[in-house]
Amino acid sequence: METSRAQFLELIKAALWRRSADDSMFRKDVDWARIFKISQEQAVIGVAYEGIMTLPENLRPDKVLFIRWYGLTVKIENIYHKHIEVLSKVYSFFGELGIRPVLMKGLGVASLYPKPERRQSGDIDLYVSQLQDFPEILDALTQKGMRKDAVCIASFKHVTYHLDGVELEIHNKIARMLNPFYERSLRRMTQEATQHLREAEIGGVKTTLFPVQFDAIFLLIHIITHFAEGGIGLRQLSDWTLFITKYVNELSQESFIKEIKRLGLVFDLKLYAFFCVKYLGMDQKNAILYDPSFEKRADRLAEIVFDFGNFGQYTDEWNNCPDSYVARKIYALRVHWRYFVRTYKVAPKDAVCNLLFIYSRSAWDRMKQGR
Repeated sequence: METSRAQFLELIKAALWRRSADDSMFRKDVDWARIFKISQEQAVIGVAYEGIMTLPENLRPDKVLFIRWYGLTVKIENIYHKHIEVLSKVYSFFGELGIRPVLMKGLGVASLYPKPERRQSGDIDLYVSQLQDFPEILDALTQKGMRKDAVCIASFKHVTYHLDGVELEIHNKIARMLNPFYERSLRRMTQEATQHLREAEIGGVKTTLFPVQFDAIFLLIHIITHFAEGGIGLRQLSDWTLFITKYVNELSQESFIKEIKRLGLVFDLKLYAFFCVKYLGMDQKNAILYDPSFEKRADRLAEIVFDFGNFGQYTDEWNNCPDSYVARKIYALRVHWRYFVRTYKVAPKDAVCNLLFIYSRSAWDRMKQGR
């Protein structure tokens, strides 16, 4: 593995596990600009900074880069506190409607980090189980000021709002399975999960979360889907690592594995268990279905994670995309095919399902719209 990548991972592991980074790795051949770039691409600037702070001062980045890194970390902390403030408002809005939404990923998993405010925040995801009342709920929210900052945009599973500059996604469906034949099983699990919700205080806000077992399944599905569709970053993989480590003793492994089998995710669970042990320092005893035979696949996964960055946003594959419609479509097909080939070598079924059921449908929809 590239030296800078190995050094970056050492900083992340130091931060995740509350230990000092191995300073012998930083005594020579340290390209701090490169490590900084990787941290940005993986959406873990604040976590990497925390790792840096465990190094002796003489081994840290130069003053200019260190100040820039610190400044971005403070910005991430401020965004986190803003998200907590908005979360409180949103729970208050829903409370007035007699509804208790479920907080999904994001701020919920941030609470598992040694310093939650340094986990980079994206948006706030909330699940509302009252499907039959979903349009009425959204109308009621707009009357409470949720439309002040932006227009409501509908998608297949959520509606997006902005409140005080923070993006919120109100879901009536938690996720999309790559293989549609498992959708019914996921819906059944979701319905069961809503009957056993747990309470948690996040940043001083009383929230509702899914039960631990269902949360673990949902986080895994989220990772699998994004990886197959275009890329996943170390932020989401760190979330998964900390979640399983925290709750492994609360998971009924027999029941958990049974549900994983029902969703056809045993292969994926083994893949990410090995990855998190090797690359993020998860204790092997906490890695459910840890299987050493997955090492080569995990190594290929790591290469894709580093090459494409958070949600695939940092690949240079699209740099030379032509302007004309037909040429652009041909170019996009080639880019997606190359990504398919790489992901197929990691998780064949996921790659094929994405190609057949997700990519083909979205590509057809875009063509019908002339995009």
